[in-house]
Amino acid sequence: MKKNLRSLIRRWQFFGINDAYLKLIEEGKNVIVSSFGDHVKIKGSQDDVSETKEIFAQLAELLKKGVTISNADVVSAMTMAEKGTLEYFQDLYTDTLIRDRKGRSIRVKNYSQRQYVQAVKHNDLV
Repeated sequence: MKKNLRSLIRRWQFFGINDAYLKLIEEGKNVIVSSFGDHVKIKGSQDDVSETKEIFAQLAELLKKGVTISNADVVSAMTMAEKGTLEYFQDLYTDTLIRDRKGRSIRVKNYSQRQYVQAVKHNDLV
């Protein structure tokens, strides 16, 4: 699978410093990821390659929205892909719970926290 990354502004934001995010994905998904300029080549089993492709697509969407990704975001995306909940990955970054004094958004960190917040919003606490 080849993926064109021309639309991404900074390569290091997508791959991580020294390709740290690629290494995380390689270890977690049992694939080999090679980057050549603005192209990515993924080798592995068909299921692992398709999951990895979807993880890259989700991370690229975050970058397009202006969210800076980190190792925790990559690990979260991989975990959600394994559990089959990757379609909710973007929701982790769209729902802002509150803002701190500096104006930074406080968000849920994983799918379980998202479920908890949704339950609190939709149910009364006694």
